[in-house]
Amino acid sequence: MAKLKKLFKQTEFQLLLFCVFFILICLPYLVFQTSTQSVNMYDIDMFKYFFIVWGVVIVLLIFVSRNLGEDSKNKFTHDEGDN
Repeated sequence: MAKLKKLFKQTEFQLLLFCVFFILICLPYLVFQTSTQSVNMYDIDMFKYFFIVWGVVIVLLIFVSRNLGEDSKNKFTHDEGDN
């Protein structure tokens, strides 16, 4: 768990997550539909896809914000103790 906390705090990892999820969200708009499925079935699948991708983004943002929040709390309490 400590390795994950350290990983979530790194700016490079956050930038990588942004790029990966940006591509995952934009990719369906860039790829043409080549299947023979009806439009309704495609729309339902796209809704599920976006729902899952956004869900993962929100969960990762929660983890990142909690890890960064712990650092700011520790820094704040450490600064108070120095006075």
